[in-house]
Formats: sequence, C-alpha cells, structure tokens
Amino acid sequence: MKRSSAPPSPSTPTAGTSPTSRPPTAAWWCGTSARAGSPASPVRQARLPSGLRMSDVELRVGPEGRYLVLDPTRSSTRGVLVIEVATGKTWTLPAYASVQGFSPEGRLLRVVLDQEESAVYRPGGAVPSGGVTVVGWGALTSDGATVAGAAREGSRVLVRFYATSNAMESRAPVRVKVPRAEEPRMLRWDSGSRMTLLTFDEPRRFVARSVEVRGGGARVVDSFTVGRHTWDVHLAGD
Repeated sequence: MKRSSAPPSPSTPTAGTSPTSRPPTAAWWCGTSARAGSPASPVRQARLPSGLRMSDVELRVGPEGRYLVLDPTRSSTRGVLVIEVATGKTWTLPAYASVQGFSPEGRLLRVVLDQEESAVYRPGGAVPSGGVTVVGWGALTSDGATVAGAAREGSRVLVRFYATSNAMESRAPVRVKVPRAEEPRMLRWDSGSRMTLLTFDEPRRFVARSVEVRGGGARVVDSFTVGRHTWDVHLAGD
C-alpha cells in the first residue's frame, strides 16, 4: 500500500499550554532530577489532546530516556505522539503507524505500518511508506539496517534477520534453545553481537536469555514471576 511520506508536523509545548483544553489531571510531563535521590520535577508539560484520558493511552520510554511515546490504544483515528524529552518537541504519526520498539541507544524507532510491516523512523523525518514483514517479536539494530524477529516455529524458536533496505532476509536464521513451554515475549538488540530474548512460561513466569547473534547460543540471565492477580504486564522496552 502506497502511503504519504510527508514528515509529521512538530510542535513545542510549554508548561501549562496546549492547543486543546483538558483538565489538569490529563497531562503528560517530562522530568529531570536536580540531584541523585531527589524526586523528579516536571520541566516540560502539555495536556493530552481533547477527548483522551490517561487510561486511554499507553506510554513507552526509549533507551536513555530520549523519547517518550504516547499511544492512544483506544482510538482508531488518533496518531501516536512521539515526544523528545529534552526539548518537549512532539511529532504525531499517521494513524496507520504505531511504535513497537527502539534501537539500542534510542535514536531510531521501529514502527509498524497497518499492523503488518516494520519500518525505521527517525523523529522529525518522514514516516516510511513501506517496510519489512517480520515474523515474531522484532528488534532493531543501532544503525537501523537490520530488523530481527523471534518466533516459535513448530518445536523451535528461531531468530530471523531482515535488511531494511530491501525487505529481504539478510542471513540464515539462528535457533535458540528454549523449553517447549516457553513462548517468545520480547526481543531486544543489545549490541552487534548479542541480543536479549524474553520468554513467557504461562501462567506467571518470565525468563530472560542473552543470545549470541551468530550462533544462537543462549544463557539465562534473569527470571521472575508475576502475581496471581496481575491483569497485565508491561516490560521495559515493550
């Protein structure tokens, strides 16, 4: 599908101002702390667009806190807001684009178009008109050249690698040894040679593994269990 590639229009909100009117409780803010151990104080603030409440959006914070993403999950017509924390600048993505992840240092965003294709977006630039169809949970490299996807395919968990330049698989997939009861839940590219794969063992246990990009060798680095009455779980970078 051909889509417009015009860059989203930026805006710079200031404290207490917004193009629309909302109650003070429906606001986002970007904060910094004056010294270690002290509570963060808001330095940039703006109210949510008219008609949205905080319960209507999901928040994502990129690595190193560079960007904050507000996703109006309960609206099919409103676009995702990308906020540059240091300046308060915002960009509204087209309604067909959603943010699904970041590059390791947080400078690039992985966006999904029409819930199908993954593409690379640099805030302030144009939203791509097409992308890569990724199998499973995706992860983006620092340079934006490769998207990896982890999924269970039959009895195996495979990580596949796709070049963003031509939307083709760029190398052979690697197999990661994961118990049959565990399903991939998140993939993150940590460096050029290692990734982190998070799996979920229903009903309550998560396991994180450090994975070698070349051979798929994996070792468990963390695991945790959520409470019985937990309704939803959101993980850092998820």
